[in-house]
Amino acid sequence: MARVSVLIWCDLGPGLGAGHLMRCIALAEELVSRGRAVHFLTDAASVPFARAQLERREMTWEQPPPDLAGQLAAVARHRPGTVVVDSYVLPVAAYDALGTSYRVAAFVDAGARGRPADVVIDPTLGAEADAAVGPDRLLGIAHALIRDEVLAHRPSDVETHVEGDPPRVVVFSGGTDAHGAAPPLAGAVLGAGLPVHLTVVAARPELRAQLDALVPGPGQGIEVIDPTSELPALIARSDLVVSAAGTSSAELLCLGAAAALVQVADNQADTYRRAVEAGLVAPLGTLADLRGDPASARSIVRDLLDGGDVEGGADGSGARRRLRRAAWAVVDGRGRARIADRL
Repeated sequence: MARVSVLIWCDLGPGLGAGHLMRCIALAEELVSRGRAVHFLTDAASVPFARAQLERREMTWEQPPPDLAGQLAAVARHRPGTVVVDSYVLPVAAYDALGTSYRVAAFVDAGARGRPADVVIDPTLGAEADAAVGPDRLLGIAHALIRDEVLAHRPSDVETHVEGDPPRVVVFSGGTDAHGAAPPLAGAVLGAGLPVHLTVVAARPELRAQLDALVPGPGQGIEVIDPTSELPALIARSDLVVSAAGTSSAELLCLGAAAALVQVADNQADTYRRAVEAGLVAPLGTLADLRGDPASARSIVRDLLDGGDVEGGADGSGARRRLRRAAWAVVDGRGRARIADRL
């Protein structure tokens, strides 16, 4: 078996989401562009959309064995120079074992803090305030990993955005939507009661059935689509994005999206709080809040959709304009290069 330069071992699955894989794909794209051979150890068989993302980039992968010993043996067969680990579920013993034979770079945000590694990566907003920054501690949103297909749609100037009439809204919640957030989010948009063209990503068939049951009001249209590689283009054209505060948040910021976010998991709490406090996104609260009492979320979406707070003419909400400017300025798309430079 040919030796690979970098083996990427990352979480993926219907209950784990696809965010770990998406940001690791961004790193892999950067490494491959520098002539490095990259191989993935990840459960791509369980998420067809994610598997397609790897295969259309001609990136090799294999299914992890069920036990840790088998997983470590799979790594050893490839004789990598560096192992990149992006996992909330692997035990500390896995990192210790890897460290005896390989250089280890580990994502340590949220659910994986405290993991031992030669290089630690926490690309979340404000992470640099939590620990000392050093040459082997790559912390903060400056290290956000953005895929090629997202970078291709990053606007050179957010001031050129042309608002739709009615506003174009995109709702999505990651590659698998493990928490089933899309239906209540779409319901909040329609429940705002204003004209809108709504596009919703249904990550799973059971979610599509719930979305198909939503009834739009006067002046509202809804289109339910499958997960698609065209999502960055849809976001770039949208006037508002309503989504979960997961790893895809960095991509929304890079695209200069006016976004309203909901916290769907406990490990998103820091990202959500910091983004709201920095004025980068509009706050929709937690998913439990949204399901229990959607009135607050509907009110926030209504404020973002109406033409009330207008700057510089009648072509869109001033609130959306401010969110767009703030988001675009904070993620420059060079995070993956900064990480690759260190690796």
